[in-house]
Amino acid sequence: ILKIDQTFSNYEIYNFFKSNNLLLLLVVQSKILPVDEFIKVLKEDNSSNNYQHFAYFWPEINGQLTEKQKNSTEQYFKEQNYEYSNFEIFDQKRSIGENDHYICEIIRNDKIEEFVAYVNKNNINCSSEIRQSIFETNAFLMNKNVSLIEYASFFGSIRIVQYLITNGVEIKPSLWFYIIHSSNAE
Repeated sequence: ILKIDQTFSNYEIYNFFKSNNLLLLLVVQSKILPVDEFIKVLKEDNSSNNYQHFAYFWPEINGQLTEKQKNSTEQYFKEQNYEYSNFEIFDQKRSIGENDHYICEIIRNDKIEEFVAYVNKNNINCSSEIRQSIFETNAFLMNKNVSLIEYASFFGSIRIVQYLITNGVEIKPSLWFYIIHSSNAE
């Protein structure tokens, strides 16, 4: 069996997995990339999504960040309305690997009554986009601005898609990619 940690450097291991936070978390938790080494390579990485890594790996790294990094990450949590002080809930959301916003849960479960009530109560435009989440691990949805109809199509939420179409949401050719993923013939 190939021992990845004996064959590749810590930075190479990090680079293999950094595009998928859930896989990277498993690599860190299984000690293929020890936490202290992970923190070193994470701090060295100057990519644009580094703040998202800081946020996603908060339980592992919060005590080892500089004051500036810690303040920036806490500010990011506040801006995104993330509860980050309860590590148990935070870990649950990470292991689920899906956008944790309430409207996303409603859409994934195709709960049309709750969807209509939530959209009306919060005055949400049917053509609006889903807020991104650090907990999302599907590469097709990560770091993208996805519309309500795209998200509903992706999860095969037929009743919500029908509602959105009825309410004048534009159907674009790019929607096919989301529809195909759902594997829902309807």
